[in-house]
Amino acid sequence: MFNSKTTINIALLGFGTVGQGIVDILQKEKEHLENKCGKKLAIAGIAVRNLEKKRDINLPKSLFTTDSEQLATREDVDVVFELMGGIDQARTCVLQALRAGKPVVTANKALLAEYAEEIFSCAREYKLPVGYEASVAAAVPVIRFLRDGLASSQISEIEGILNGTTNFILSQMQEKGQNYEEAFNLAESLGYLEADPSLDVDGWDAAHKLVILASIAFKKYVKLADVEREGIARVTADEIEAAKSAGKVIKLVASARKKSGKIQLQVRPQALSDTHVLARVGGGLSGVRVQADRVGDFFAQGPGAGALPTASAVLSDLIAMLRHAEMSGFGF
Repeated sequence: MFNSKTTINIALLGFGTVGQGIVDILQKEKEHLENKCGKKLAIAGIAVRNLEKKRDINLPKSLFTTDSEQLATREDVDVVFELMGGIDQARTCVLQALRAGKPVVTANKALLAEYAEEIFSCAREYKLPVGYEASVAAAVPVIRFLRDGLASSQISEIEGILNGTTNFILSQMQEKGQNYEEAFNLAESLGYLEADPSLDVDGWDAAHKLVILASIAFKKYVKLADVEREGIARVTADEIEAAKSAGKVIKLVASARKKSGKIQLQVRPQALSDTHVLARVGGGLSGVRVQADRVGDFFAQGPGAGALPTASAVLSDLIAMLRHAEMSGFGF
């Protein structure tokens, strides 16, 4: 697929914090990245909603377009990074890119939670890889570990802190004595919340990510509707204090368990013992614990969101494709 190419032309669909993070890394670490993958890397085009918006990164105006579908299928584009967010337009662009022979890397957890089966079926039909490590825990490579590292094991349980914003809010309440409204307002002022805050605080973001992890772990497409979901808005200062008095910490825990052949999916606040591995995942970090039959417990923690960690995961997927396209996967 890439064997005859000396330069890989990248299309960025979306140029928010992650897209700008990718360009920032490419500008500062270009030689390092090109040595890793053995190819020259170039930005072929960037799809944005507003051409007139001022941006911190200085790039030629000729790179920008508002036509994401045209850019996704353009002949000179070799790989498409879908970073626009949302579902409908992103789905259209991803499918069109694959049908036009372009591998795709996406950070879009909502898209995959809803349409993974369609997207990965299309990828298999056209024998093109889809990278999606950035969709769950950014710089924490939990998808690669579940899909490839544990390929010979049977996974029985996943538990995770999958949303850094709610983890930050609960940490503020527990460590700083803030009430929910104060912690929420601080998170908002720091830019941690999604444009629609309910995606964070009502547990939707964590549920999207859980659907992806559970589908990989149990080798079966699960649905968002299967997730029992409760957010953090009802967590009170009194509950926080009661948990502390009992030696516990309240966290928004996403869990997937397979019992008697049935998959149980939950996102809800839980009071964890302060010795529990997830209780020590602080601030805006993410952490995932996996239990598998041949390896026992595995735990990974790190920055699960943010421009540079997410951008790093996107570029790592690209490098994996360029090294071993056939091994980088067609989905779950």
